[in-house]
Amino acid sequence: MHHTERPSEKAPIGSPYDHSGNSRPVRTVNLFRTATIFASAAVLALTGTLAPPAKAQELSTSQVVDRAVARAELAPADAVVIPEGDVQLHSDRVGGRISDGDISIGIELSTGQAQGVAHSTGNSYEFTDVAHETDAATRAFPGSVQLLTVMRDKAAGNEQRYQLSLPTGVRLVKEINGGFLLQDADEGLVGVIEAPWAYDATGRSLPTSYTVEGDVLVQRTVTDEAAYPIVADPKLTFGRGVYLNLKGGEVRTYGIAIVAMGGGAIAVGCATLDKVPHVLKVLARIACGAGVISLAKVFDAVKAIARDGRISDSACYQVRIIPTVKRDGDGRVSSKNCN
Repeated sequence: MHHTERPSEKAPIGSPYDHSGNSRPVRTVNLFRTATIFASAAVLALTGTLAPPAKAQELSTSQVVDRAVARAELAPADAVVIPEGDVQLHSDRVGGRISDGDISIGIELSTGQAQGVAHSTGNSYEFTDVAHETDAATRAFPGSVQLLTVMRDKAAGNEQRYQLSLPTGVRLVKEINGGFLLQDADEGLVGVIEAPWAYDATGRSLPTSYTVEGDVLVQRTVTDEAAYPIVADPKLTFGRGVYLNLKGGEVRTYGIAIVAMGGGAIAVGCATLDKVPHVLKVLARIACGAGVISLAKVFDAVKAIARDGRISDSACYQVRIIPTVKRDGDGRVSSKNCN
């Protein structure tokens, strides 16, 4: 199992934590996590084949959002990144921005109509009627802002459009998990749009996907026989490093399998995952989904940790896999990183 990233208690100089060893808060992301912008979409109703879809018991925007986010957070985390940047939520529209020095990224829900604030609690906003049969919410976290759009009725449609604001020269690179990497002109990692998710009122995960039209991110969700309301989540993550946390027992298992592959471990890549042994497929998919350039280097780093005679099955070990593969010392970090 792969776990939520938290900073190590003994962070070496040059690590993603500050030089005093103090940790910076982090959030998990399906593949990365740094500063994060989430946006969301809708919830539809499970019905009979002849009867029209019926609304679920009326819930507030906050209740609908809380329920969907709780379900999404039950999904296993993969690689993670450290949050960076200052977060600002907009009070007059559904959107937010993250800034780090002279670099800034933003995302806003495009609806074509005024979006007045319904309720504010300091670190979150709720909006009603931002579009036909559509509500929304935004929430601020350390290094992240989350946009959650709630479709209360089939009349809301199954498509949401999000206006992106990206630094000059940054381009979107499609990931195998359905999300996007944000890369600068030198192909350095600037951020990530995570794989989309959507849940209906019964808690059922709905098929959903992204396309990009210019600087607009479009999310479409399959809402057939879904129960309203539906919440869907595009999440924009701001950051330059992706880390993989593994328990010692996982490191041992992966290490044995990598050694057994011999020279074959050098030849495999993200385009040839069918050649990866079953026991390594989870690790390989996480690394490839995070956008690693060399899967073989990830294997080498994990194998090097596994060869350490002092490895403990219950301890937590960390490997940086983006932008370059690297481990600090023996790779051991605080066990809190794997909890």
